[in-house]
Amino acid sequence: MNKNNLTLLQQANEAFRQKNYDLAAQYYENLIYKHPELESIARFNLNLSLNKCAKRNIPEKNESKFVDKHLNILFVLYGFFDSNSGLHAQLHARRLRTQGVSCAFVVPDNTLSQTDAPADTSVFSYTSALSPDFSFPFDIIHAWTPRENVRKVCETLLTRHNCPLIIHLEDNEEYLTEVTIRKQFSELNQWPDADLNKLIPSDSARYHPRKGRSFLDKADGLTLIIKTLNRFNTRNVPIMVLPAPVDERLFYPRPLNTDLRKELDIPEGNVVLAYTGNVHDGNKDEVLELYKALTRLNDEGCPATLLRTGLDKKGLGIEKWDVQHVKHLGLVERTQIPEILAAADILVQPGLPGPFNDERVPSKLPEYFAMGRFVVLPRTNLGLTDVHDGNGIVVDKADADGIFKAVKSIVSQNTASKERVKEGNIPHQGESDLTIISRLKQFYFHTILKKIREDNEMLLRQFCMVQEKLKHCLLIIDSSKN
Repeated sequence: MNKNNLTLLQQANEAFRQKNYDLAAQYYENLIYKHPELESIARFNLNLSLNKCAKRNIPEKNESKFVDKHLNILFVLYGFFDSNSGLHAQLHARRLRTQGVSCAFVVPDNTLSQTDAPADTSVFSYTSALSPDFSFPFDIIHAWTPRENVRKVCETLLTRHNCPLIIHLEDNEEYLTEVTIRKQFSELNQWPDADLNKLIPSDSARYHPRKGRSFLDKADGLTLIIKTLNRFNTRNVPIMVLPAPVDERLFYPRPLNTDLRKELDIPEGNVVLAYTGNVHDGNKDEVLELYKALTRLNDEGCPATLLRTGLDKKGLGIEKWDVQHVKHLGLVERTQIPEILAAADILVQPGLPGPFNDERVPSKLPEYFAMGRFVVLPRTNLGLTDVHDGNGIVVDKADADGIFKAVKSIVSQNTASKERVKEGNIPHQGESDLTIISRLKQFYFHTILKKIREDNEMLLRQFCMVQEKLKHCLLIIDSSKN
């Protein structure tokens, strides 16, 4: 352990001994983030610090009442309730409900008519949430990304109801803004406000260079789908890494789906790859590499078929791609995806390390691992961890060459064409769903208590300022009398 690591650990322990549990928790979290190899030392003390925070600075007569308080969480989404992002929030909410937490969702007006919510889930439109009659008694707003339409709704709600704001980060939003608008983010930052506001209006599901940054600075805490997104945490507020969840009711090891292969007329000797997902500005080049690898496999004596689902954004030139070995099933019901994956030998996540992939976790990847098939993935995000337990075939670059070589290697071992089903491995960094959700609930309580203390301290400062002004006024009055 080097001197800097030791100093940070000593600072955390000293803060804990002095009962400054907020500071101790921040030090331990920072230590774990910067030095994962020390997590086994720091994790217990971090949890203990958070527990101590949950019991500190609360009047004793109200302590048990507050700690047992029924939490109400309001998730504000930027898009469809059933999008990948929305499904993540849904799964977290479903597990929170098992912990006695009530959850509601707010979605854009134009998506509400297409929302098929479970019977026990409350879903509101932006308009209804902003109306004076909105009645869901939320204790925390969990903004599901800092995109512009989410920001506008959350900031309006916060003017009416003083509560903590937690913002969830799941992507490098700056990069996505760049590729969508086709301008460098640094260049956009130099634009006048009026021009930026026209380009990214308040109803846009896109990150605004200035308003988005200001919104993040108002957060009382952040949840991150991956640790690398902590670079957006410029104010060093408390964070929690909240991994991409998997719906274990759908994604689990299944036998080879030979029926679907026959239905799609896939030759018996072909190795079958699968990729489930849309093609858009951010990933079109990556998916094209997968198509190129498929063509090369077939050209070089390895008959292969690609199963695809999802929509392709128009105007990207996708119609020119070589699709002769592709079975594109288009947009399918989510419940059909596991059966499609079960028809494959190898599941592929194309891509390269870089600003896009280093700061995200593709939603499909944890689902792939849960299926128990071979997964080809690049050496970034989950490819940098050891959670895949033999399922993952990690390549430096999952481009055409990398994918081609990985598939050839698997096939040469005569394993890909056989039924490849083992125990699925959902990559939650060793934590169970129950542990993750318990930590999230704890994070919510910690954030509420921290805001209560900060608000009380602010009120005390304001009170002291008023007292000083009052004293000053009294002195002036006394002097005038004399």
